[in-house]
Amino acid sequence: MNPGWILLSLLCAPGPWGSAAERISEEPRRQIERALERWRAGSLRDEELTEALARLGAKAAPSLCAFLDAKPRTVPVEPIARALGRLRSREAVPTLARLAGSGAAADRLAAVEALDAIGSRECIPILVTALEDPDAAVADRAESALLAPDMPRGPVVDSLGRHILKSGAKERMARLLGSAGGEAAHDALIALLNSPDEASILAALQGLMLLSRAEDCASVKALLRATTTDEVRKQACIFLAQVRCDDALRELIDLLGGPDRELARKAHWALQSITGLKLKLDPSLWEDWWRLAGRRKNP
Repeated sequence: MNPGWILLSLLCAPGPWGSAAERISEEPRRQIERALERWRAGSLRDEELTEALARLGAKAAPSLCAFLDAKPRTVPVEPIARALGRLRSREAVPTLARLAGSGAAADRLAAVEALDAIGSRECIPILVTALEDPDAAVADRAESALLAPDMPRGPVVDSLGRHILKSGAKERMARLLGSAGGEAAHDALIALLNSPDEASILAALQGLMLLSRAEDCASVKALLRATTTDEVRKQACIFLAQVRCDDALRELIDLLGGPDRELARKAHWALQSITGLKLKLDPSLWEDWWRLAGRRKNP
């Protein structure tokens, strides 16, 4: 699936901005064409072209959008997109949304960079979709954009919450929710934790570890018994150790003698972290401690 196509039918529909062609005035178009001629002649590098186009100001945005929408082969997509970003042109968002669905990774990256520079709430659904981009550079840039301090936090969390359950980038989205914090982000991660598949649960644990809420101990502790997946159990051990969940001690002791020795080591580390004890990885030692002291502390 091409990144961005899910959203394009909504973002590219007629709206308050109108079409780029309807808003073009001749003078900005002529100025853009002159700058492009200099670029084609080799007297302007890409960055210099971006600067020259951005200096034309907001009045040039409709013409720049029209050039990108037409996409003739001679148009330098990346400098034009970056100029729209520097202009912080919200009316360019539908054009950049189409560009974010391009088959060329360089075009998609330029679109994401421009949307980051604009930073309005209309950009957020496109950036969230870009988290699934097959090109890591594009997905990383989208993640960075959504983490920016001036990006509206509430709409970011809402968009991530709507997308995460069906997303192919659950881990990225879960990390973003954990970084964002707040009740809505927490609720989205708990919903993900209750999913039946391993990838969703592992992603949810990554996000919940960033939040580090003691109130989640019961839900995570339940994974030690409910799941048959050792990878989930290992991540659950890390969470329980990080949050010092002392009501999970019995479940952790039960993992020490299992066949997966890495899981046993994770459970042992969690027990040491929670109790402060330095007992060896010997189930009998921990069973003795539990019988003599641990059970009384955690009835």
